Amino acid sequence: GTETKAAAGRGSSDVRSVAIDT
Repeated sequence: GTETKAAAGRGSSDVRSVAIDT
């Protein structure tokens, strides 16, 4: 969740990041 968003920089913008977080 947080790690993915930090790596992506913009978790909210990255759908993949959100999907992993969810």
